[in-house]
Amino acid sequence: RVLFRSMTVTLRAIDASGSLIGGTAVRNPMTAPLAAGQQYAKLISELFGIASFDGWIEVESPSPGAGIFVATGTWNGAELDGSSPADLSTDFIASHPGATLAMANPSNRSATVSVLEFGSVSPVTLSIPARGTARIKLNASARVTASEPLSALEILESGGKIAIGATQATASGKGSLVFPQAATGDGYVTQLTLTNVSST
Repeated sequence: RVLFRSMTVTLRAIDASGSLIGGTAVRNPMTAPLAAGQQYAKLISELFGIASFDGWIEVESPSPGAGIFVATGTWNGAELDGSSPADLSTDFIASHPGATLAMANPSNRSATVSVLEFGSVSPVTLSIPARGTARIKLNASARVTASEPLSALEILESGGKIAIGATQATASGKGSLVFPQAATGDGYVTQLTLTNVSST
C-alpha cells in the first residue's frame, strides 16, 4: 500500500562562503507546503526574492518522499539542462575532461579535498569552508576524496550549450553496466567514458 501525505519543506539559499543569504525583501529560509502528489516549481527569484544568486540550496524535508529536480539555463532555452541531487559522498569520480567540478560542503566543519586526475601522480588539494562551495576545472577524469561528505556536479559549457552531470560514488563501480539511452546522428553525439577505479 502506498501512503501519500502532505509535508512542508524548508529551503535555504547559501552563498559560496557558507553564509545564509539575506537582504531587504529576501525570504531565507523559506517554506513550501506540499500536498500529497503536488508539484511545486519556482524560480530562485520567486522562492527567495533574490535577484542574483550563485551558491547552493539546502532542502530539508520532515519525512521521506520529496523528489527534487533543478533546471538551469537561459530564458530562450538555448542553454538548458538539469539534475537531481545525488547522495553525499567522500569518494567519487568526475568523468568529463574540460568540465567544471562544482562542490558544496553541507557540513559544519571545513572539508579537505583531494582531486587526483587520472594519469597524474600529484593531486590538487583544496579546502572548502563549512557550508561553503568550491569549483575546479578538470583537464581529465578525476577521483575526488574529501574529509567531509560533499555534494558535487560537473558543468560542461561549449558552443553556447550547457550540460550538467552527476558525479558517481567510487563504491558504485560495477563489472556490468547498462546505458538506457544513446544517440548518434541528426546533430547528436554520445561519448562513453569508462573509468577503472580498481587497483588492478
